[in-house]
Amino acid sequence: MSVSSCMKLDNWDGPDARIYGRIIDSYTNQNIMTSQNEFQIRIYERSYTEGIPQVQTLAVKLDGTYNNSKMFAGTYDMIPYDGPFWPLTGDTTRNVEFTKKGTEQNFTVTPYLQILNFEHRMDGLNLYMSCRVKAPIITGLPNLREVKAFISLHSFCGQASNLLINTIHSVKIPPLLTKIKTRIFLFNLIQ
Repeated sequence: MSVSSCMKLDNWDGPDARIYGRIIDSYTNQNIMTSQNEFQIRIYERSYTEGIPQVQTLAVKLDGTYNNSKMFAGTYDMIPYDGPFWPLTGDTTRNVEFTKKGTEQNFTVTPYLQILNFEHRMDGLNLYMSCRVKAPIITGLPNLREVKAFISLHSFCGQASNLLINTIHSVKIPPLLTKIKTRIFLFNLIQ
């Protein structure tokens, strides 16, 4: 019988810095609300000098906030990307110090579209919805091809989190919701 082992000490401290913040709608000053994993924040560590900085991403939550408490302390560049908003004017936010105390870094963005005057009503088992859609910036905006109404049993709803009324069979939902049909979804595109 033989036994062998080896041990190599890690000479790096573990990640103990925190970064957090909000993605803010420039028109409402409220957080941008999206579906889960709709977009991220890219970060590049500039204080790491052992090689080329690798792109990392921070997940943005449904409520438009982000928080990561397991980062290495250091200097980073940051930029939100691939979200339902126009790319940030100017450049990446540079030289953000991630510290053990925590660093707050908010971003203000301009959404592609705004939903205004949303109204809904039930008439028997029919759900009627209407709204106006405003495009704050028209130049460069792709054509609006489809509008979908999403229904959910909780406060956050979107492409990745909704009830597909006509196709759900294995999820227990209240009996009334299984018979609701979205009859009308009216919208007007305004400038």
